[in-house]
Amino acid sequence: MEHIAHDETSFVRPAEVGEMELYHAKTWLGKYVFSQDAKTIAIQYAATAIAIGMVALVLSWVMRLQLGLAIPRCL
Repeated sequence: MEHIAHDETSFVRPAEVGEMELYHAKTWLGKYVFSQDAKTIAIQYAATAIAIGMVALVLSWVMRLQLGLAIPRCL
């Protein structure tokens, strides 16, 4: 087996790549609705949970009002 001496000319220099500009959403819809940022998703999740909770609370009040008005009629 033949031994080849280490020579710096046998290496290829790494290609110089300029900095790429990253994509940033320019609209509100792209920034907040279709975000992939974990913090934004957490805020979306919390806002959705609170909104659904408020709807459920109002619907439970309506059901209680209906029950409260219906019971005296049945007696």
